[in-house]
Amino acid sequence: MIIEELNKDVAKEILTVLFFCDNAFTDRIPSSILKQLNDLAADSKKEINLDKNKALAELDLSDECKDFLSILYFTYMSDSNEKQEIFNIWLNN
Repeated sequence: MIIEELNKDVAKEILTVLFFCDNAFTDRIPSSILKQLNDLAADSKKEINLDKNKALAELDLSDECKDFLSILYFTYMSDSNEKQEIFNIWLNN
């Protein structure tokens, strides 16, 4: 999935989740990606309310948001062992 394929509401949803993420994660995401997400989300009128007391898996997120977040995690946070585990999960789903 590339950013150009996202709609403005999904971009806003992703940014809302990232707002609550640890800086150790968000600091690794290139600013160019965050800028593109912000540019897309700027036109969104959708109200996104997330319960910050819930775990990420418990949130009612769109599939597109989950997919994009998993790609971000895979690309910028996971080490080679974790990448292999994630890749195997993707192959089986």
